[in-house]
Amino acid sequence: MTAMDDVEKRKLDLELKRKKLEQLRRAREERRAQQERAREAQSATDERVGRDRRSVTSMASVDALVQDILQRPGSALSTHSDHDHGRSTPVPQQMSRASTPPSGMPPAGASAAASTASLPVRPPPELKVSEVMVVDLPPVERVFYTKEIQTDTPPQSPTHTSTPELPHAALPAPEPAPEHAPADESDLDAAEAELLKDLTDEEKKMIMSSSPFRDFVDHSSRLLEKAINISQQFDFMRDYTIDTKYDRDQSPVKLMSDFFCEQYTRGRTVTSMSWNPRFPELFVASYNKSSLPTTEPDGMVLVWNVMMPGRPEFVFTCQSEVLTCRFSDFHPHLIIGGTYSGQIVQWDTRAKTTSPVLKTPLSAAGHTHPVTASALVGSEHAHQLVTSSNDGLVCTWQLDMLAQPQEALELTAPATLPGVGSAAVSSAVPTATLPPSKPTEVGVTCFAFPANETSAFWVGTEEGNVYHVTRYDRAGAKAGVHEAYVGHAGPITGIAFHPLRGPMDFSDLFMTSSVDWTVKLWRTKKVSAAAAAAAAAAAGGAATATPPSVVVPVYSFDEASDYVFDAAWSPVHPAVFASVDGTGNLDLWNLNTDTEVYVCRTKVSQRALNKVAFDADGKRIVVGAADGHVYLYDLAENFLPRDDDWPKFQKTLASLESMESERRMMLLSSPF
Repeated sequence: MTAMDDVEKRKLDLELKRKKLEQLRRAREERRAQQERAREAQSATDERVGRDRRSVTSMASVDALVQDILQRPGSALSTHSDHDHGRSTPVPQQMSRASTPPSGMPPAGASAAASTASLPVRPPPELKVSEVMVVDLPPVERVFYTKEIQTDTPPQSPTHTSTPELPHAALPAPEPAPEHAPADESDLDAAEAELLKDLTDEEKKMIMSSSPFRDFVDHSSRLLEKAINISQQFDFMRDYTIDTKYDRDQSPVKLMSDFFCEQYTRGRTVTSMSWNPRFPELFVASYNKSSLPTTEPDGMVLVWNVMMPGRPEFVFTCQSEVLTCRFSDFHPHLIIGGTYSGQIVQWDTRAKTTSPVLKTPLSAAGHTHPVTASALVGSEHAHQLVTSSNDGLVCTWQLDMLAQPQEALELTAPATLPGVGSAAVSSAVPTATLPPSKPTEVGVTCFAFPANETSAFWVGTEEGNVYHVTRYDRAGAKAGVHEAYVGHAGPITGIAFHPLRGPMDFSDLFMTSSVDWTVKLWRTKKVSAAAAAAAAAAAGGAATATPPSVVVPVYSFDEASDYVFDAAWSPVHPAVFASVDGTGNLDLWNLNTDTEVYVCRTKVSQRALNKVAFDADGKRIVVGAADGHVYLYDLAENFLPRDDDWPKFQKTLASLESMESERRMMLLSSPF
């Protein structure tokens, strides 16, 4: 753009400003004219009202004069009045002759007499004395009272203490137009400099470094990024009028997003994941210490949005590695984590800080070893947090008071525990009797509660056994380990109970994953109160815990080719579950279709997969990898339930139990 164009542009801008000022001046003149017309109309109205008042006063004077004339003696109307009251006054003859009307007119006396005769005569009233009962009712009492509430009055500056009554009163007054327009270019530059203010570099840096500006840019950029990602998920250029053949051989799983942030997740490993119970687009993932040099803290917890895979929605940090984290089932803004140092920490997405808003102290009152698992039990208004560490300590906490645990239970293996020491029990043997040995600590790696259960839970251990544990003393048995589930040959990495959903209840089923390359299906053993009391009495009274019995798995899935790090049930389909292993494979199983082989295997990553989690509606699944990536997959419709899936799954379970029973009988009857 040339200098002449700049001059023309400035002239045009000044001309527009002059026109605007001229319009404001005309509007002000019109308002003044309207006010003058209004004052003139008001004056005319006041003058007309004064005339009306004067006319009314004059009419009143005329009426008074007429009334005075009528009341004078000797007038005809006064005679009529006297006649009405029954009095007769003689009229002089001279006055009668003088008042004789002209010829052709009826005499006035005749007309007055006729009018008087036509009026009815009012009889005199009769007055009597009567007794009247006077009833005096008090007035209705109206009670008035004032109601007050205490509020915090926001501080106001002296310039904003009074509020204008009219909306236009707060508008700034228009500036008067200049008397003469600038003629040369120097005057135009001076006027433009007065109208437009250029910020200095210091002022720009101050604005860009201010907290409101950074919050605005961060919030706006998030909205734009979400909108762009949503538009990329749909093909808005598709032509629905073209007849295309539906591809029925498409993959049952589809990769939707890869969640990774170079700044926060590079060199870290995913340790746990959890979906938000209220906001289905959010999930949280925890990461361990980075293997690369970094200034970030050791523990990292990121909240991801499925519509924004490029960067996390929230970033939370901790001084110790976070081994487990989860959204609160009853408070969707709270995130609960367990650390390597043994601390229980709590973050809040509403807080303006990345550090924990609440955490347990570093003391011997709680955990002193790494926290391996956590769970929330109870209802919305009465719930507790249960955590475990790998030294066998199980603690119960209140979310609003983490100073010390409400309960603490130290798990130890009883003397009759199968597999203690050098003894080993085969999974084919339903029961075993071992020589007494010294009780040992239970190294808890994971645990899970069945649906609608708050006192009993099942723990997976480093020895490869699963133990049924009760939190309280009941039915003559003490709190602690009661049954042993023997079947794995290595540490258990994950445990998951069947969700309580659908027309049939399969909540007594659970599965475990282990480093022995297998996933095993179990059914919980129902122990009656009488049997527990009898077992306790046989063991030496109520002071001794119930000797544990051995429970074997219902079925074992042996298709993995490496460590199986996690397994999870589908929340909607009764026969579908997923497992991840050390080779980077995601296996999806449908037991109604096949119990021997998975129905779908997907190569997700070249690194090991650590965690897997379904969302609430069972249509999406997230997988966490050892390289810090989190992958989101969309599942096909064949992984969604139908009405006949529950009866089919019941028949499948009966068939699996029958096959396992026959296998054990064959092994027992074999001479080898």
